[in-house]
Amino acid sequence: MESVILEVAILILTGYIFGILANRLGFPRVTGYIFAGLLLNPFTMHHVFHIDLIEGTFVKSATVLTNLTLAVITFEVGGSLAIDAIKRLGKNVAYITFFEAEMAFLAVITGLFLFFHFSGMFHGNWRVDLAIALVMGALASPTDPSATLAVMKQYKARGEVSSMIMMVAAFDDALGIINFSIAMAVSAVLLSGAKIEISSLVLDPTKDILLSVGLGFIGGIVFKYMVKLVEGQDEDAMMLPVVLGMLFLIFGLGQIMDVDSLLAIMTTGAVIVNWCARKNQVFAVTDHVMELVFVVFFVVSGLKLDFSVLGGAIIISLIFVALRITGKFLGVFIGATLAGADEKIKKYTAGGLVPQGGIVIGLALLFASKPEFQQYGALIVSVTIGATIFHEIIGPLTSRMTLKAAGEIK
Repeated sequence: MESVILEVAILILTGYIFGILANRLGFPRVTGYIFAGLLLNPFTMHHVFHIDLIEGTFVKSATVLTNLTLAVITFEVGGSLAIDAIKRLGKNVAYITFFEAEMAFLAVITGLFLFFHFSGMFHGNWRVDLAIALVMGALASPTDPSATLAVMKQYKARGEVSSMIMMVAAFDDALGIINFSIAMAVSAVLLSGAKIEISSLVLDPTKDILLSVGLGFIGGIVFKYMVKLVEGQDEDAMMLPVVLGMLFLIFGLGQIMDVDSLLAIMTTGAVIVNWCARKNQVFAVTDHVMELVFVVFFVVSGLKLDFSVLGGAIIISLIFVALRITGKFLGVFIGATLAGADEKIKKYTAGGLVPQGGIVIGLALLFASKPEFQQYGALIVSVTIGATIFHEIIGPLTSRMTLKAAGEIK
């Protein structure tokens, strides 16, 4: 097919249809979007249906679409970091979020490092074993709250466990992005074969994080004044180009400066939600386009699944899922115990933190796009998509079970 515009149209409409079908079958729409991408995947189209509906060249160039949608998704994550909300939530959320995110991080790093090392998957090269395990560990931290939210709305769930799940899911995405920034910097050193020094493992990641946060903060201040220029005009119409233009500008500058664009965008979201008087109008724009963003993002994610590494990816995906869920449950127990949280929160919160998707696929695609990681990029993306499909299938079921057990579903 020669028309890129036609390919984009097929991508969006197929994702839309599959999203509706998934929703009617009781699954989150994002699951349908991913399956739409798997159906349109050049491998599937060529080997199963014997047609070339989506060209491989389009899939390679779709990184631009991924980055644009990632900018919007990450901005929404930053928008959850309101200082007033953080103060109001108190230590229960802080303790549980930190420990469930970090225990999942550590569980996956440890388990996958041992698996890679003893299976000889990377020929006994401990640097590669550790580098890939670090990246996968960082991808274990975030939670996708959309599946749990869908269950809560469907069954009208209300209560302290429901509230805790949504609060923790909002904040652990931010913590996951920070984990990923550190993991990427350390992995780059490990894979380069350079001599490992404290400066390269500590100072370089710290510098990258500070530069990323600095870019996001300055971008947020400029963003705030750009929003002021909209006053007195057709605000609903003019807010869209300002918001999307600023997000894409900050993301692009991050790429040019070779810093973490996602961390920069997340910082921008935090600046806007805390210090912009017209924040409601700003986030109304991203809320309005979010479903289109999800359609494009998840369908492109399915397109990028590399079937040539799928066999090994399935095994790693299952190990990743088991380790992540174990870490989440253990982390919630530790955090809730240290915070002195209610017994019901300690017992049932983790069941709603199983779903995962969205930002983790974006992080995996970002990893694959870096030249120094391209040798392992296809494996990371395939493992992540496989784990996401599994999480999005079992996640709503575990959420419903845990909320029912907590007595918050009538």
